[in-house]
Amino acid sequence: MVNSHPIALSLLVNSYPIPLFLMVNSHPIAPFLMVNSHPIALFLLGNSHPIALSLMVNSHPITLFLMVNSHPIALSLMIPIWQCLEDVGLQPASGHSPLYK
Repeated sequence: MVNSHPIALSLLVNSYPIPLFLMVNSHPIAPFLMVNSHPIALFLLGNSHPIALSLMVNSHPITLFLMVNSHPIALSLMIPIWQCLEDVGLQPASGHSPLYK
């Protein structure tokens, strides 16, 4: 845990699924994961509470939680997240992107 920093990171490596927790203040963040250079299937589970991103990497689930002051994560946050995944080539086909309608 990184205290007094916008991102508090806790990574458990002794068992899987590997939980990766990112706790964000009120600033947008564009996290990306490069795991064996395999494609990541991104699933969004959102309501009025923080969005949980469930990532399937090489058939092993990695759960990424974005907590932004208990407020909904706006599209302005989702765009840099998805753009970052695109930049490193980890997004699914563009037809499956929530940003491409």
